[in-house]
Amino acid sequence: MRRRWLSVRTLLVATAAALAAGGVGIATGAIPDNAGKVTACYTKIGGVLRVVDTEKTPPQHCVANLETQLVLNQKGLAGPKGDPGPQGAGGAPGLPGADGAKGDKGDPGAAGTDGANGEKGDPGAKGDPGPKGDKGDPGTGTSLDDLQGSPCHGSGTTDVHIEVLTGDVTLRCLGLTSTLTVTMSRAVVGCSQQLNGDRTCSPQASIVSSPGGLTCGPFADGSVLSLFPPAATVQCSGPFVKGQTVTLKSTPPPNAWLDDCASTVGDTCTLSLTADRAVKATY
Repeated sequence: MRRRWLSVRTLLVATAAALAAGGVGIATGAIPDNAGKVTACYTKIGGVLRVVDTEKTPPQHCVANLETQLVLNQKGLAGPKGDPGPQGAGGAPGLPGADGAKGDKGDPGAAGTDGANGEKGDPGAKGDPGPKGDKGDPGTGTSLDDLQGSPCHGSGTTDVHIEVLTGDVTLRCLGLTSTLTVTMSRAVVGCSQQLNGDRTCSPQASIVSSPGGLTCGPFADGSVLSLFPPAATVQCSGPFVKGQTVTLKSTPPPNAWLDDCASTVGDTCTLSLTADRAVKATY
């Protein structure tokens, strides 16, 4: 029998044909192997070439003593560098580059012309009070003491009344006044005793005029050590300018207003003092 010898070129052509034809023993995706090489087995007798997959499970190998293993590179040696080709067309503009570093501060520009006046703004918030000023010099006018007893316009004498609780000052002409008399009465319903012996009885009430000049009440409750019982009545009176309107306010409201306030309901009674008036209130 005559042995035939194949050149490397013939083996490469045969191997490529076997790969293209998908011959027996080829596993798709495993030839060439991960190193880019093709492994083939060439029978020593008959000259049959077959490609094996060395990475298949189980791997394929040439038959010892019957086949010769050939390992071929899929990629050949690099050829010589070709001549430069013609210049290609220009590419599309690239993306804008990053912002450059901030430059130095420039010199101030020239001052612009003055703008037109704006609209008038709203008033500002009220400021804090200023410091207290120095005490002024005494005045040279007439004092209230000088007015007391001085002649009124026309006839009569001036009376100055100062309400201690409120500080209200009332000037009256005693020659032209009307007197308002208030009588308060109560029915005592009970008393309590304090540790010091004082009594507190009910009901309790008071009447005050406006303008000032008359304050009536409260009732005198006295003491358990006293021989006198709690007061059941209180009477008070005061002069007012003739024709003046006076309002009496009772705290609490009375059970009834009598005499010149007989038609009144509630805690206040208003009178016109065109003459002397008398009022009663019961509790």
